[in-house]
Amino acid sequence: MLKVFMIKKFLLIALCCGLVLPVFSQKLFLSEAEDFNIRTDDFAVVGKYGKSVITYRKRNGKAEIIFYSENMIKQKSLSLDFLPNNFSNVRFVCDPNHLLVFYESKELKKQQLYASKLLAGDLWRSPVLLSSKPISMIKDYVPFNLSVSENGKRILFFNSYYLAGDNTVQAVIVDEQLNILKEIHQIFPDKEYFFSEKSIVSDKGLPYLLATNKPSNKGNVEELKVLTLANYSKDLFVFPIVLEGHHVSDLQIAADNENGNICIASFFADGKYAAPRGIFLCNFDEGKQATTAIHFVPIVLQISKSNTDLKDLRVRNLFLKRDGGVEIVAEKYYQNIRTINSINPIVNSSFMTGPDNARSVTEFYYDEVYIFNFKVDGSLHWSQTILKEQLSTDDGGIFSSFAPFRYPIGNVYLFNDLSSNATRLLASYISSTGEMSMKEIQTSEQIDEWNIMPRSGKQISKSELIIPCMIKNNVSFLKIKF
Repeated sequence: MLKVFMIKKFLLIALCCGLVLPVFSQKLFLSEAEDFNIRTDDFAVVGKYGKSVITYRKRNGKAEIIFYSENMIKQKSLSLDFLPNNFSNVRFVCDPNHLLVFYESKELKKQQLYASKLLAGDLWRSPVLLSSKPISMIKDYVPFNLSVSENGKRILFFNSYYLAGDNTVQAVIVDEQLNILKEIHQIFPDKEYFFSEKSIVSDKGLPYLLATNKPSNKGNVEELKVLTLANYSKDLFVFPIVLEGHHVSDLQIAADNENGNICIASFFADGKYAAPRGIFLCNFDEGKQATTAIHFVPIVLQISKSNTDLKDLRVRNLFLKRDGGVEIVAEKYYQNIRTINSINPIVNSSFMTGPDNARSVTEFYYDEVYIFNFKVDGSLHWSQTILKEQLSTDDGGIFSSFAPFRYPIGNVYLFNDLSSNATRLLASYISSTGEMSMKEIQTSEQIDEWNIMPRSGKQISKSELIIPCMIKNNVSFLKIKF
């Protein structure tokens, strides 16, 4: 009997180790350096196409995608020679079977949205015009917002603009073959409609847009509406959300396709100019096309050196759980502009002073990360705090913030420790029940020479994360395999 018990115990320990070890072990691969000018060039992590890792680079006005092997060995580069000289806002949708390129260009006072697709034999499909928007002034040139459904089969591009005094919404939905499934061109006479940049498309191909009234100087709004195609109608229907006298800010939206819900989340405050004091959660049933649950959950931060309210927090991620609950990831972020004065070292009389050399510097602060995990009924299940302090000057904070990595038994948050001269790449592991552990990612001498940019990282599969790196006039890509 004791022998059987011991065998079961060892099996349980082995099972637990099997759950933990994949999270705590990584393999790192660094690609070769590519020329890069931070002032004029561009780059992005695209995704995984077939068995290759795909990245994008624009250098000296020429755009290309680069193919890497599983070990980040460069295989080939493919020119995006169909792009015009005046292209802008290039975006990619990529999965193992499809590689789509979307871009915009200005033509004869019109903002044109085009798309192409990689075909067999490394050939590009001739660009397809998806949407055309009138522009009369530079301020009218606002990029289309992109959203991809969870299954990758529906792609939404959305824009709103004023034309002849009316608020116009323009949207197009395509599939992975670039077939146009739905076009929307709708005018709203109400000038008080302000459309959020956050928009989504569900696996069913239904678009969901958020509209508010004019925000206050704190970003708080007192009216919120969801717009969608009711029963696949021709035009968008407007569904008001009851805020019960509260004001909301930092709106987020995501599709819970498995449970047939659209989840809306934000901070809420008690007044138009008040600081946020909690999390607002709303479920919109996609089948019933009605609001089914609204929650206002007060939150108090437990960090002694910080304010206990939610001031300076920004929602970075809205994760949906299989049971219908949600997990919200927020980061403390703010900027500070400071003037530095220095007196020229020249000989002055008691009646004359030397000229001041004054310059302004912008400081970027990326501090604690807060994770709030909510049950289906809207109650707070658990919360966790990742302590970090990241301060940089005049660089946009490109080496700050974090890269999230979703894992079946929890999430990993990777970020640079900038507290000393020697930067370290740290990983905070948060289990599905809220337990946290911290670990330094063991890098090699070769990787240590690079400045890692977690904020520009992208998860490309269930076990792979790609993070860009920079050193002098070169860019490289670090693959972390969990």
